[in-house]
Amino acid sequence: MLDRRLRWTLCCALLSTVGCRCLRASAPTKAAPRWEYTVALGTTLDDLQVLASFPPGSGDVTVAEAAAAPFVRDLAVDSGSTWRSASWPIACDGGCRIRYGFALRRAADTLDDPFLALADRDVVVTPASTWLVRPEQDSDAELLIRVERGSARFATGLRAVGPDTYRLSAVDLGGASLSVFGAHRRVPMEAAGAHVEVIVGAGQDPIGDAQLAHWIAADADVVRAELGAFPVDRLFVAVVRDDAAAHTFGLTVGGGGAGILLRVPTDLEPSSVVAGDWVLPHEMIHVATPRLDADHRWLSEGLATYVEPLLRVRAGFVDAEKFWRDLVEGLPRGLPEAGDEGLDRTHTWGRTYWGGALFCLLADVGIRERTKGRASLDDVLRAVHAAGGNVLSRWSLARWLEVGDAATGTRVLHELHERLGARPGEVDLAALFRRLGVAIEEGRVRYDENAPLASIRRALTVAIARAP
Repeated sequence: MLDRRLRWTLCCALLSTVGCRCLRASAPTKAAPRWEYTVALGTTLDDLQVLASFPPGSGDVTVAEAAAAPFVRDLAVDSGSTWRSASWPIACDGGCRIRYGFALRRAADTLDDPFLALADRDVVVTPASTWLVRPEQDSDAELLIRVERGSARFATGLRAVGPDTYRLSAVDLGGASLSVFGAHRRVPMEAAGAHVEVIVGAGQDPIGDAQLAHWIAADADVVRAELGAFPVDRLFVAVVRDDAAAHTFGLTVGGGGAGILLRVPTDLEPSSVVAGDWVLPHEMIHVATPRLDADHRWLSEGLATYVEPLLRVRAGFVDAEKFWRDLVEGLPRGLPEAGDEGLDRTHTWGRTYWGGALFCLLADVGIRERTKGRASLDDVLRAVHAAGGNVLSRWSLARWLEVGDAATGTRVLHELHERLGARPGEVDLAALFRRLGVAIEEGRVRYDENAPLASIRRALTVAIARAP
């Protein structure tokens, strides 16, 4: 009998003589490993019980977030005949079952971190990465989380795949959507064609359910007007109060489901929230943006910093004078300082937010100038949306640049990144504003209608016509 490799070679040779291609049979697709969790909600928020099961080859298992380790208690591993006490890390090469308790409320009170856990009265808001353990090694595993409901209540932005059962990929665990434990009420609503589930602590009334719904719907409509459709079909919004806060804080996550956390001051003024708040529309721009790696966070934050006020001007929530004043005063914070290594390598607050916004303004003006007004950054955002780019997806910066430049028929985005990504680059902001015809004189914004790019300046803040 011929050796398999020899038979393969002869097959290809014979077929090639008659102009055919020899195709190798595809190898069977290997199923992704599955990590399974059963979560029991006890009578108190410090009585979360978790049973975790990992398949052979999982290696060492430990907490997903190191800061959460002090709140794990009664850690035990199944030895086959009994449960024995364990400590980190737990060897799981042959597969294992682990059970433990987690003190959610104590974690929230101690950490008080929106990225890990925070509390508001009888509610704790936290991502799954805080209270789940996982193998230390990278994995393409799928997580299946089953929640057994007790007297404490539960809500989550994670995608449901069955009754009280949720799915999440291991690569998304670090940015997992939000979960709410404790007594709460739901404010379900439709906004901009999407189903929005708003979660508020029971007995809490930060601004009233009707005003809360109006706030969310108004800002969702602003984003829909820009993209033609809201970026996701389901959005989870957790609203908590902060007695010490002077301003609203927002956080957007997308691992396993789109979620926004709003931490609002106790004295939030309901009548001014839609026109006066920039945080929620900023977070909704994040919902419309694919998740990029840490080196390119400047683009995610820059888009939200630049696009949010632009859309609010077009919607009539703020006037153009405020938009230009904020840019003239804010963009200098995004310029490189001594030792700067470019946007990709310099991760200061100013370079991340205002440096990213500067990139977006330069891109918008550059695209409009090069295409004689036929295209703009709006076309980039719509093209990314059409390609499935939103907070549920992970993209490389290269893909974002390619999709964006293809939409405008230019290389403006690539050229800007080559100038500003890996090196400080040179941007003459004063000259740019002169060309746009905008300046602040005696405390007022003044426009020069004879400036070379005055028409672009005017076009930027004009609402985009959309078919109904």
